[in-house]
Amino acid sequence: NDVELLMAVIIIVHGALFFSHIIAAITSLLANRDVSNKQFGAEVDRVRRYLAARAAPPDTQARMKSYLDFIMTRQLGMHESTFMAILPPGLQRELRAPFSGLLQSVPYFKPQFCSTALLETCLDALEFRTYVPEAVVVAQAERRRELILVRSGRIDISVASGKTSLHTLVAGDYLGDFQLLFGTPSELHATASVFTETLVLPF
Repeated sequence: NDVELLMAVIIIVHGALFFSHIIAAITSLLANRDVSNKQFGAEVDRVRRYLAARAAPPDTQARMKSYLDFIMTRQLGMHESTFMAILPPGLQRELRAPFSGLLQSVPYFKPQFCSTALLETCLDALEFRTYVPEAVVVAQAERRRELILVRSGRIDISVASGKTSLHTLVAGDYLGDFQLLFGTPSELHATASVFTETLVLPF
């Protein structure tokens, strides 16, 4: 009847409008991503020309390209530290809040030992740091008062540079908890085996 026909027409029109809205949103997303890719590509090209002008070894140039590709994939071409720096303190704290669980995995930051105020202060002090493959995170006998929290990637632990890995740190692990408090030399050598994102709490 006429009522059923009218309802069918209304449903078809609403469906068409919804579908067109989805298509428009996807098109806009792809267009914006294309702009971001072009801007980042221009920055990569400037870096490539700089390395060529400095006669950087081919291996160095290849590692730099690999690093920039990683940054584009993981962070859309913007370093998190740069992005955080332009935000007001309140928004920075909101974005850092999810990392409280990672920080509290360290024994002396657990709720029974650490006040909320101290935890928030430490969260505000966290620095974002990315290590490229084979980069030394901490050298044996080095004095570095930093707590390093692994967000992604892998860090190999050995007793000396070039030695066989004794243990591998992955997301959720940490190192430097003792050195942060007492400033003692590191007894182990830590090297990133892949691109590794970390949060660093300096003394």
